[in-house]
Amino acid sequence: MQDQLCPDCASTNIIVSSAREQVICRDCGLIFAPVTHTEKKTKKKK
Repeated sequence: MQDQLCPDCASTNIIVSSAREQVICRDCGLIFAPVTHTEKKTKKKK
């Protein structure tokens, strides 16, 4: 997730909320992408 930029504020402070299955900017609070099944599998492998 570090390579991803917030489309609203361009921050790299991005988290994935597995509880809500969302991608969230920690700086501005924008929820900008649902977590796909591919992202879930990739995150579990790390």
